[in-house]
Amino acid sequence: MSTKLKAIHFTDLNSYKVTKEGNNYKATYFYGDKKVTKWPTFVTDLTKFSVSFTTEVISYTNTETGESITRERFVEIKQDLVDKYAADTDECGYPTFDSLDNEYAYRKAIDPYSSSSETVVSEPEPVPVEVEAYSVSTGNPFIESPLFIDSAIKHGNLVYTYKRMEAIRTVITEEFKKLGFTYKGDISYSATANKRIWGCGSDIKYCTAFGHYIFKTLLGTDRISTVSTGSLEDMRAAYEHDKKLISSNLMTLYKATFGEFDTEAINRLIVDTFNLVNSAQKRIRFATGKRKSDREAVQEVRSTLNTLSSKLTSFLNSDN
Repeated sequence: MSTKLKAIHFTDLNSYKVTKEGNNYKATYFYGDKKVTKWPTFVTDLTKFSVSFTTEVISYTNTETGESITRERFVEIKQDLVDKYAADTDECGYPTFDSLDNEYAYRKAIDPYSSSSETVVSEPEPVPVEVEAYSVSTGNPFIESPLFIDSAIKHGNLVYTYKRMEAIRTVITEEFKKLGFTYKGDISYSATANKRIWGCGSDIKYCTAFGHYIFKTLLGTDRISTVSTGSLEDMRAAYEHDKKLISSNLMTLYKATFGEFDTEAINRLIVDTFNLVNSAQKRIRFATGKRKSDREAVQEVRSTLNTLSSKLTSFLNSDN
């Protein structure tokens, strides 16, 4: 029987969950100096595992001569006697004889042997451990490890779940924010034509922007499962693929409608915003230093913020 051990390496916990393969009743496992009595067991160092074997050594002694022989030698002697005196063997393998003389000769030669046994325990030796890496934390909010880890390990079903539709909705939302679009809820596709607005109801497949339903355009298909399952590497790759595809196709739609996305204009807006915020802070300090009334100070700051708001509105309504 197999004595191999299997281990799940929880990489983010630096821990191993170790189970036995098969049930070898002759094997005794140790972790360091301690006998392992409960499976599975959690450990931090696989090199400390060892196994020893309990065997029963049977020997035979001839009571007439005092000679002691091994079990293997006794089997050889017995077979020689069967070949010499027996006529055949029955269905259970016992010898049958065609005469009393042959049976007597057989019994006389074999009966003096009596058996004895001794239990021998071998010295512990290293035991191989088959390791499969596994991470409880995936580092991605849309990729989950199996809910019932014990059951997953038992059935060899260490698969991760990628909540694909949830991830796609989040990625689309983030990409629209980068482009300066405003979310308008469950808005018709016609209302989004030539405007920097987008909408979506409860079903992301009916996402609207650029005067169209855009889900199929962004993903290349509208036949996408809510979740996907597989190895952690596969699920991470699937997420990155969806993210890259959405970003690329969304930018293509943007350029087709509004032209190139002017990063220089955005940078100028950022600089203007920074300058206006600094100006507001200076006005507050100046108003406080001159002991102006609270009302006058508020009016000056409000004027600065209105200027900032106008610049932002003008930018979002322009063609960049």
